Amino acid sequence: MTQVIQRIEKKYLLDAKQCTSLLNRIRSYISEDIYPASSIYNLYLDTERFDLIHRSMEKPPFKEKLRIRSYEPILSDEASVFLEIKRKYAATVCKRRMQLRYKDCMAFLNKPSLKTGQIEKELSYTLRQYQVQPRIFLAYDRISYVGIQEPQLRITIDAHIRSRFEQLCLADNAYNESLFPTDMLLLEIKAVRCYPLWLSRALSDEKLYPTSFSKVGQVFYKKEKGELLCLRAS
Repeated sequence: MTQVIQRIEKKYLLDAKQCTSLLNRIRSYISEDIYPASSIYNLYLDTERFDLIHRSMEKPPFKEKLRIRSYEPILSDEASVFLEIKRKYAATVCKRRMQLRYKDCMAFLNKPSLKTGQIEKELSYTLRQYQVQPRIFLAYDRISYVGIQEPQLRITIDAHIRSRFEQLCLADNAYNESLFPTDMLLLEIKAVRCYPLWLSRALSDEKLYPTSFSKVGQVFYKKEKGELLCLRAS
């Protein structure tokens, strides 16, 4: 199965109190997603020198990421995963992915083959171009909502963001390190067009402003520098 997702994404950092206050304001406009609570596991792919992450942290207008994603711990080679390429130009994000067995995914990484589908060809070309391998494990627990009148509007809240650079597999283990030392949360709003008025008003009332924030970029910077990258409004 292949899939293409294109939308505008913005991110907001907030604590648990701010999150509760915002949700109370917009509760009548949103409902739980079909999968309201989930844990998301990623293996980010990069070169030996982390060229993709370094380029992304330079804030170019165009950037791309490669990753393997699952929505449950992968304990078997037969389990299903997604191989994804995520491209961002300005605030617009386009994500292309294909679903396959974990063992087939790893085989595809080691020997990308040009297949018939457009997404498979794009992934194959990009893997050949960069010659990547799994470099960072990153996981988080997510709560998801959708707009009642705007079903293409998605609001997600990520907590317990954790990562590691060793023992790389799609499951938690004792080598995990938390990204935030506090109860900080990451709110993401994903829309096809502009925000509805009720959402813009609620964000303004709560004094919440979008920030330039990459989970994997922050994880890498923290490992290199011992602290989080300075955040700024986007």
